[in-house]
Amino acid sequence: MADKEILVITGEASGDMHAAKVVARVNELAPGVKFSGLGGRELNYLKLENLLPSEEVKTGSHGFAAGITGLFSHIKLAHKITDLAVERELAACLLVDYSGFNMYLGRRLKKKLNLPVIHYFPPTAWIWGRWRAKWLAKAGVEVAATFPKEAEVYREAGAEVRYVGHPLLDEIPKSRDQADAREELAELIKLAGRKELHAGERILAIMPGSRPKEVENHLGPMLAAAEMLAQNFAIRPVIPVARGIDIEQVEEKLESYRIDPVLLSGYGRELLAAADLALIVSGTAVLEAALLGTPQLLIYRADKLTAFLGKFLIGPDYIGLPNILTDQELVPEILQDDVDGAEIAKRAVPYLTDPKVIRKQVEGYRQLRELLGEPGAIDRTARFLLEKAGILDGE
Repeated sequence: MADKEILVITGEASGDMHAAKVVARVNELAPGVKFSGLGGRELNYLKLENLLPSEEVKTGSHGFAAGITGLFSHIKLAHKITDLAVERELAACLLVDYSGFNMYLGRRLKKKLNLPVIHYFPPTAWIWGRWRAKWLAKAGVEVAATFPKEAEVYREAGAEVRYVGHPLLDEIPKSRDQADAREELAELIKLAGRKELHAGERILAIMPGSRPKEVENHLGPMLAAAEMLAQNFAIRPVIPVARGIDIEQVEEKLESYRIDPVLLSGYGRELLAAADLALIVSGTAVLEAALLGTPQLLIYRADKLTAFLGKFLIGPDYIGLPNILTDQELVPEILQDDVDGAEIAKRAVPYLTDPKVIRKQVEGYRQLRELLGEPGAIDRTARFLLEKAGILDGE
């Protein structure tokens, strides 16, 4: 077993996290497998052998415009990784998320090494750009699909697909117990040196994104909305500052508003579990909130080029995963020019005053959970990878 090596490639913190959970499960199922590739903090904890020093790796671009400007550096990096991979005796490759880069890399790896290449969290071809599914299918890249619609689209394109399900179901197997979560958050607030959370105070989660550009685009309007809501409701705004965000960027924004949110270093899921309402920039946190059963509004303002191209390229009528998957606006979407403090506050009021509105959203969350299926995605993905690497027998 010790001679088996698997290449793992991630590009952002979320991909690193998802990959690390699969690697940890592989280590339980097949101790002795070696991992090399490109990862972050979570994979480094598991002793991934990084093929390149971090200063040579520039990933994390976001949006169409950023993707275009980083195209040539990404092509160069993909060639370098392929050259290094050819020199190793690999059993399989696992590509996680980071679709633009990993699409190109996956095709090169398959062509040069002719071994199993699996894309976990593959390009969202079921949302936009179905040609991407055909690209991966033609390249011979296999897919570990996290959503039912995703599996369907890739199968139709001719790709070999294993529907593994979404790992959030492993992490959130049932909806929250808000009372317990509120007690835990109250302790975190106390540890942060802030005034005690009082009975009757509503917890308002403000989640402006995990990238500096997202925080720049969204935090101001979210704070403006919180300031307006505080005039009529007893609310306690709380901001979980994501890893990779400079807390000074957040503190600088706060200076312009007459509210004093609690800043936490991380603890986003703990906050969502306790919150009475969450204002969330589009992303995985929207799905997390839905699985927890947290009332929420989705907020997103893209750069002009991304927004313009999105009108022509994105198939569904929505951008939030709960809405796309259930084909309804389960989570209200406040987009582009509507991302304004007054508009956000106006849309938030029913979620602080009308039990029927909240109940309707929570009932939709139950439908969403049924669509996603059963927990076990991490184990299924690990077994799929080991099967393709010839280390475990198939299903």
